[in-house]
Amino acid sequence: MKASITAFVFFIVVIGPISAQDSTARNSSWSGLLTLATKNVWRGIDFGNGTPSAQGLVTFKPSDRWDFNVLGITSLTGDNRGYSTTLNFFVNYTLGDLTLTLDNYYFEGDETNIPTSFWDYRNTHFLEGRVGCALGKFSLTAAYTLYGGGVYSNPVIDSVGTVLQNTRGLYLEAKYQPSEEITLSIGGLTGASALNFNDKAGLTNIGFKYSKSLKITDHFSIPFDFQLVVNPSWSNIAPAGLPRVGYGNQRVNFSVAMTLE
Repeated sequence: MKASITAFVFFIVVIGPISAQDSTARNSSWSGLLTLATKNVWRGIDFGNGTPSAQGLVTFKPSDRWDFNVLGITSLTGDNRGYSTTLNFFVNYTLGDLTLTLDNYYFEGDETNIPTSFWDYRNTHFLEGRVGCALGKFSLTAAYTLYGGGVYSNPVIDSVGTVLQNTRGLYLEAKYQPSEEITLSIGGLTGASALNFNDKAGLTNIGFKYSKSLKITDHFSIPFDFQLVVNPSWSNIAPAGLPRVGYGNQRVNFSVAMTLE
């Protein structure tokens, strides 16, 4: 496991800057987004159990190949049941149609699920490596948990009481965008995954998203996303006997999101 982490970090940190020397865009930039959503649905799971959320993203882009990001999500009701408060730090390196990502996830728990400490890195953080490839209207993503999440994955028990040793299943996702307004997606796991809060392999999300900007003035509009997500493996979310409770385990989720720049 340590070897896989070392290889991934070596590729991003060492090989990346060598290729980036050919970059023509040298000016750094900062940007930010605020998204208000009726639900926080991620990989087929409703984090927050139906509560509306505010999602803030800050991005620093030192070149056209690198970007460093901080994403914070919290419930607008102030209720943290269902891990509605999360914090992600991630870095992207883009080379043509290929994107390499290293992501650090933190889910804030309390007495309703698993109490967590931000500084208990090994047990309450997840380090995930992702590889994404854009192929015209199609895009493919493969993600693997490299490290962490000990408090969530010991033990992981399936529906018949078997203790699962593999809690780092590979997450695979494909998207197809036939137009600027419509995005179709499908994703799933090759095995049990503590990060993805599933105890078995299977499809976790089949999604349809419609995006449309509401024009306010000639120079100002607000983007809206209308998303419908079906989780065929919903019964594998928060299985019986585990303290991972509180987040929604619905088969179908619908959400509306508004983004402000």
